[in-house]
Amino acid sequence: MNWYFTFMFKQPKLKNKYVKVPGSYSSARSTLYDIIGGKFAFQYCEEDFLPQIDYYHLTEISLDELEKNPQWLNYE
Repeated sequence: MNWYFTFMFKQPKLKNKYVKVPGSYSSARSTLYDIIGGKFAFQYCEEDFLPQIDYYHLTEISLDELEKNPQWLNYE
């Protein structure tokens, strides 16, 4: 199963972005936490999140991109 994570409004570089992480609820959360700590907003199941992508014009970013660009996680 895939899980979708969004970011905080105070992270302007990640506005309208999300990351998709496969696994169980807890393993996906742990994977993301190991990479960026607690600097994400919400976790959604695929069924709840997929309609939001088009509705809110969201763009996917990869875990790799997050790891390579830690400055994106900064709060402003």
